[in-house]
Amino acid sequence: MKKILTIIGSPSKTSINKLLSDCSSNFLKNRSDNMEFESLWLKDVNLPIFSVDLELAGYPNELKEILDKIKSADGVIFASPENNSTITVALKNLLDWLSRIDMTYLDSKKVLILGTSTGRGGAGKSTEFLSKLVGFGKGELISTFNLPSFNRTFDRDTLDFINEEDKNRFEITMNKFNDSF
Repeated sequence: MKKILTIIGSPSKTSINKLLSDCSSNFLKNRSDNMEFESLWLKDVNLPIFSVDLELAGYPNELKEILDKIKSADGVIFASPENNSTITVALKNLLDWLSRIDMTYLDSKKVLILGTSTGRGGAGKSTEFLSKLVGFGKGELISTFNLPSFNRTFDRDTLDFINEEDKNRFEITMNKFNDSF
């Protein structure tokens, strides 16, 4: 059984990236009965803002638990919004802490990055930035998927795409991730 950890990089309880993450988990569950999923939503994480002073005092227990979840997973799916052309402060803070406790925190994990926004950019800049951090953490980036104009391209009730072009791009991305195992 392959363990997949989804990390939702938004601290918002109304996160559209959480919906996209749920869509990806549903898709993979329907394609493989050899996967189990765990979700880490940053709205439920309470790490202090990283600083060397805090690091010298010791690593937070919550951070160690998160690192254990990543280490026990076979794959990681990041679903990240875009804030001011980059990832959220919450996600950047988590990755800063992880890189301090273990520089290779992704240690050859298969990684998929998803991103959506209500604008036309579809979180493309944050996905690009996060791709670099995945490499820094020694993860194996399998693919990325960006969905622009979320409110016009995604049905919140059915967790499905409104147009076939976006749905086809998503399915290609998800199949590539699934096939990497």
